[in-house]
Amino acid sequence: MKLKNKQILEAQQALGKLLNTNLPVKQAYHIKKTLASIKKQIMFIDEQRKDMIKKYGVEKEDGNFEIPVDEKEKRENFFTEYESLLEIEEEIDVRKLTLDDLERVELTANEIETIEFMIEVSE
Repeated sequence: MKLKNKQILEAQQALGKLLNTNLPVKQAYHIKKTLASIKKQIMFIDEQRKDMIKKYGVEKEDGNFEIPVDEKEKRENFFTEYESLLEIEEEIDVRKLTLDDLERVELTANEIETIEFMIEVSE
């Protein structure tokens, strides 16, 4: 399934919550497989973000990079480039679950919204 990088990052918290819930083997397996695919992409996004910070930022004494607050143009360029990265779609191995599969899990409406791509709703 194609997902935007933004969706992938937003789903991270809810999937983590699902992983820490005692679920039947089949549902736990589907969640783990989906999360494994998502984790790879999250690592890639983070690497790209760090490269952008190096590109637009300055190195601090501790070896880390930051974009100074007073460098408005560099900050705008960073955020423009980062937003473009978040809009890119990637193919993710998503295993679908039903709402019944998730009945043991306490999720907020916002968390459900972030993982809606993996929920099958039958009518």
